Amino acid sequence: MFCLKCGFNTAARHIFSGIVLVAMLVSVLAAFNPSPAFAVSAWNGASSSADWTGGGTSGDPYVISTAAQLKGLADNVNSGTSYGGSFFKLGDDINLAGYAWTPIGGHCPLTASEGGVPTGLYFGGVFDGCNHTISGINISNPAAGTGAYGLFGYVNGGTIANLNVAGSLDMGDNYTSAIGSVVGYTTGSLYNLHSSMTVSVADPTACTASQAGGIAGVVANTNSSPALYVRYCSNTGDVTARGRIGGIAGAVYCLSDGGVVVDQCFNTGCIKSVYSTKKIFTGGIVGYCAGYITNCYNQGNLETNNGHYLAGITGILTGTPPIYPVASMSNCYSTACFTGYAVGYDRWLWASADYNQAVHITNCFYVETNSDMTQPNLDDTWGTQTNVSSITIPELQGKTEMTGSNRSGTFSGYIVPNYLGSADLDNPNGSYGFGYALPDSYPILGWQQIPNFIVDLNNLPSPVAYYTVSASVSGGNGTVTADPATVSNNGSSTITISPAGGYHLASITDNGIDVLSSVSNNTYTINNINANHTVVVSFSNDTYILTYTAGAHGSISGNSSQTVASGASGSEVTAVPDSGFHFANWSDGSADNPRTDINVTANISVKAIFIKDNGGSQTWDHFTIAVLPDTQFYAESYPEIFDQQTQWIADNAQSENIVFVAHLGDMVNDYNNSTQWQNARDSMAIIRAAGIPYSVVPGNHDMFFATSDLTNYNTYFPYTDFNEYSWYGGNYPSTSNSSNYELFSAMGQDFIVLNLVCAPSLLADATDWANSVLTQYSNRKAVVVTHGYIDTSGNYQNTQSVAGLDVWNNVVKLHSNVIAVLCGHYSGQYNNTATGLNGNTVYNLLSDYQDQPNGGNGWLRLYQFYPLQNKIQAVTYSPYLNQYDTGADGQFELPLQFSNPPEEQTPPVLSADTTDNSVGRAVEITFTDDAAWRSAVSGITVNGSALTGGQYTVNAGAISIDAAVFASAGDYTVTVTAGGYADATVTQTINNEATTPGDNPKYTVDPVVDESVYEAGETGGISTMTVKTGVSGLKYFGAQLTPVIAHAGKEAVVFTHLRNGVQLSLNVTRADFDLVGQAQSGFNVQAGDMVKVFIVDDLTNDVDHNPTLLQ
Repeated sequence: MFCLKCGFNTAARHIFSGIVLVAMLVSVLAAFNPSPAFAVSAWNGASSSADWTGGGTSGDPYVISTAAQLKGLADNVNSGTSYGGSFFKLGDDINLAGYAWTPIGGHCPLTASEGGVPTGLYFGGVFDGCNHTISGINISNPAAGTGAYGLFGYVNGGTIANLNVAGSLDMGDNYTSAIGSVVGYTTGSLYNLHSSMTVSVADPTACTASQAGGIAGVVANTNSSPALYVRYCSNTGDVTARGRIGGIAGAVYCLSDGGVVVDQCFNTGCIKSVYSTKKIFTGGIVGYCAGYITNCYNQGNLETNNGHYLAGITGILTGTPPIYPVASMSNCYSTACFTGYAVGYDRWLWASADYNQAVHITNCFYVETNSDMTQPNLDDTWGTQTNVSSITIPELQGKTEMTGSNRSGTFSGYIVPNYLGSADLDNPNGSYGFGYALPDSYPILGWQQIPNFIVDLNNLPSPVAYYTVSASVSGGNGTVTADPATVSNNGSSTITISPAGGYHLASITDNGIDVLSSVSNNTYTINNINANHTVVVSFSNDTYILTYTAGAHGSISGNSSQTVASGASGSEVTAVPDSGFHFANWSDGSADNPRTDINVTANISVKAIFIKDNGGSQTWDHFTIAVLPDTQFYAESYPEIFDQQTQWIADNAQSENIVFVAHLGDMVNDYNNSTQWQNARDSMAIIRAAGIPYSVVPGNHDMFFATSDLTNYNTYFPYTDFNEYSWYGGNYPSTSNSSNYELFSAMGQDFIVLNLVCAPSLLADATDWANSVLTQYSNRKAVVVTHGYIDTSGNYQNTQSVAGLDVWNNVVKLHSNVIAVLCGHYSGQYNNTATGLNGNTVYNLLSDYQDQPNGGNGWLRLYQFYPLQNKIQAVTYSPYLNQYDTGADGQFELPLQFSNPPEEQTPPVLSADTTDNSVGRAVEITFTDDAAWRSAVSGITVNGSALTGGQYTVNAGAISIDAAVFASAGDYTVTVTAGGYADATVTQTINNEATTPGDNPKYTVDPVVDESVYEAGETGGISTMTVKTGVSGLKYFGAQLTPVIAHAGKEAVVFTHLRNGVQLSLNVTRADFDLVGQAQSGFNVQAGDMVKVFIVDDLTNDVDHNPTLLQ
């Protein structure tokens, strides 16, 4: 058959893409469509089943290796043996040599012309082609009024897999139905089938459909329970028939929603209907669809003679229960050209949805190849549409981001992975999603990129039903997304609601039901999904939501959820730590406590972080590097588990002597999801607040590979956030934290941690830099961290997304100081050794738990280094489960020769406080500053009693100890312990309490500088702030309070507003200013006004109370 090409006026722009695409497909599909000239087993038409080998079981199937043996199977089935429960496989390619072929089963009348069941014999077994080819198939001119034609005519309950077919099915002018290259009519699943056959039904006069497909004529699920699959199939041959024609299946029928799933299939053959002015229901993938189509694409052209309901993917998605179940389509695209189409009836992707908004079309795209093709209707009578749009060639090729609006909001991100999903090429069974085989090419399916892909019929996934979740905005002013949009039976989907600036969520309905009360933090989760869901939201303007939550070991005082107008201020909240803990900071880095957010112009969601007080002096025989394996699903769905991991590390930093924390990449599951990134930021902020050196490195889910886009990674974890730390060594490239290194020392051992980006192109660019860093610090033991490195068999991974082999060959093995490589990416645990070029042993250490329940069940990997015992102890622990993995892969020991065993170094000399050393005064012991010793301080004892972390502070050159420690006069022995150093000891003398008036508790009060508003000064020992010329209105005045001598109980900071010496107003802030370092007050002022600020012991409502000045 000759299929006409598109004749639209912009065809020239497709020429280059088409050339590249053809080359790509030739490369990818060569294994599936061999020329008949290369097939073997020449045949003379004879039949034989006597010489089959095997026993017909799954473990010992019948083996068919010749055309005669295959003919023997056909003869036996057509004589009444169905082989139900039997197993067959091909042992070789077979050439049927153009002999007239009688289908295996079928070739009989059907009970009805459309949707009817064959009345003849059938094959009921399992047929595994083992990726062999049956060529030379010739079926022609069957009896009129019959159906079920193909290599197999009728398969009832059986399975066909891993087979390539070539030849022709020429039905002539006779009326026939249910015609497919591999099978005419089947009630079983089809896997990994590929056809280059031509299929032709030339009779245009019959009034019923041909039900013809490139792989199957009809796929029918006659049960209401397990789903059938048509998966990993492709067609490159031309299909011509009357109606219900598809590149993969002519028609899909089932009794219940999700009964047949056409998944991960594509068509490049030309599909032609010889009908005119009829309901031809013809599509590039499925003609008539009462099931689900997902993860498919069509690049074949479509031709008709003014036939109705022709479309790029499917002619119809049914939606008229109980006659037919509700169909759906998701994650598909079409580049089809159309010829002879009926304007007003034929469409880019689907031509009908039975006027039912319960039919969902999600994440589906088309290239506008014809100038006057009808767009998809925007009203819901054509199905509920989420992210359905035309797409440009550069967008489809992943060169540019998606732009423009759709019914769900505004596009943001790339078609792969943000809308069609990104395939995981490390999954040997193939995976959902797409990828690119070559530059300037269109997306192809994951299994197409796996060499010698084959389906293991003994290890098939359990059949599931799929439903779609559509989310759209009514009235604009924000966006809403459903993730995932395609959900398996009893699964869940999270609706993420994103109001535009100055707007908030006003209403949300789910299938028409108000669910606003179920929304939390602008997310709504649908659980136990067993039907399609249509979610519609609307927004109102001018308010923002302020959300303050408490991390572990504390609470929030004040209104933790506030709604404020744009530009207004929230009310004060205070983070209150539990006993034994102290407030460190908020997850956005702010240390204000109490906290009042002013001039609010965005929603604020922050978490208070609380850190355990120092437990006092402690000695260790080891130090620990804590490892956070892939956290992508925690960030996506289980942020509380991510919090538990990092909080456990912070809480146990002292007891476990955790000196470093390494994240292995894949911090988030969707690189373009801001909620996931915020969850990751909040959890990692706990490590930051604990003061533990740490590193991050991007995984493949943290970036967009088509353009190496690391925008969100560098926004939430920028190198500028690390530059302030002395242990941060540097980054590459200069504007990105994609590769970086850190330096730390512990127990006399010097380390460098080198973090390398996993993307092959970015790694290649960073390789010279990485080698220079390792050379520069060759005197330090090196630990290399990269997201993807080895799999659970120890094989180095080199794929589109990770470059483990390159890391080994081009970096790791070149340097004698590398002792270990830490990695994730590949689910499981594994460790082995490799030998560098210099003879050094390198430990390859894989830990990744993402495939376990709850996104990984919270497992951490701890590497405990024992310098005195020359070993590393690996420990795997889950704070979420409160459980250790004591298996051989979770707990093991590795020898490591420490070249410089730790010796106790000499600490600095301590000097007692002799200037202000009376009872009731804080003591400041001084020393010549030594940053290394100071950072190693682990505890202090006074007369043998250990102090808690809240009783002392170690600063540069000084140690401050609370006055309460020295309750009476006398001599005290103060001992400071630091890891790797001898104890430092000093005798501190405490005198009787002084009684002079100047010895009352004191604070220094310093105005917070704001040169644009006021000039700071002092009058009579009281701090003043004088308003500058030209300043007026509501202004804020702040003061920094620093305790000189501790004062029990609360204090009060008083701000007085004076004009021309007359007090206009007074504001008082009460708090324990030994803990709270700042106060602030606002007044309506004019130029020349003065604000005074001072601190007193406390104020009460008792008029006789005379407060004492504390400064």
